[in-house]
Amino acid sequence: MTTSIGHRIAGIVNSSGNFGFARMRLKKVVAALRSHPLFKPAELNFTAFPGHAVELTRHALTEGADVILSIGGDGTHNEVVNGFFDRNGRLINSQAKLAVLHLGTGGDFRKSLGIGASAGAAIRGLAEGTPRPIDIGLIRYVDPNGRQTRRYFVNIASFGISGIIDNLARDRRFARLGGKAAFLLATLRAFRHYRNAAMRIRMDSDPELDQPVCAFVVANGRFFGGGMKVAPNAVLDDGCFDAVCLGDFQLADFLLNGLRLYRGTHLSMEKVWMRRVRTVSVHARDPVPIDIDGDGLGCTPAEITVAPQRISVIVAKRDCFSFSAVAAI
Repeated sequence: MTTSIGHRIAGIVNSSGNFGFARMRLKKVVAALRSHPLFKPAELNFTAFPGHAVELTRHALTEGADVILSIGGDGTHNEVVNGFFDRNGRLINSQAKLAVLHLGTGGDFRKSLGIGASAGAAIRGLAEGTPRPIDIGLIRYVDPNGRQTRRYFVNIASFGISGIIDNLARDRRFARLGGKAAFLLATLRAFRHYRNAAMRIRMDSDPELDQPVCAFVVANGRFFGGGMKVAPNAVLDDGCFDAVCLGDFQLADFLLNGLRLYRGTHLSMEKVWMRRVRTVSVHARDPVPIDIDGDGLGCTPAEITVAPQRISVIVAKRDCFSFSAVAAI
């Protein structure tokens, strides 16, 4: 079926996200897809285990799909993006496009794309949307088994308390409350256990920084943690990351200024700084947990590089649309 965004659409669906609560929405999402002429013929492939979305995406692209519709949370979108590349890091189909529908705990990446949260609004936005090339990040880090590994990310990579928050937000008691509430409660709980780590951070060719850090975020998109506008000026296609550091933050700082993180007005705070960078390395005496697109997947040491305008993503159609304009909203 020939469309304005592609010829063959393959859906990758994570129905087990959010401890299965995503299944409650899945029927509505599928019904909305099947009622739309553009998405009605889409093939839907359901994940069965962690990492399965990578395999399903690679298979769909190898079989000729040119639009991959990722249906899940930010972790699912991350797996799908990694599936755009073969095991040697080569794009399987350089003309293929990514589209995202929210179904899970996190929904931060879709906000930067202007894609609505409800199934009907999101599907209409995708149908009328525009493919745009965006940057992605490549991170090398240590996985839970102690092995050096590499992974692409599309939204953020973050070091420090955020990796702990990710794991807590997936606690069944929190997850059933929905994304924003789950991450907020997990954040409050994480502050009770996390001790700010002394990190050594090098950005591009600048001198290495050595300081206590609550969270160091390397942002391609603007949002993380269930709606915090951590990098309010980040632009998805500018060839750079916005590196945002929350320095020696404590629970009291979050209680007093947490709303500023959600509003994106925190960059002027004394314990916060931001740099625009292309490469980052992070080391620490003791391993520091890493959050990659909403999942705690490993720890330091880590190195990150930007891959400018590496894949195409379908964004919501806007008059005189530009990512720079969206970043200012």
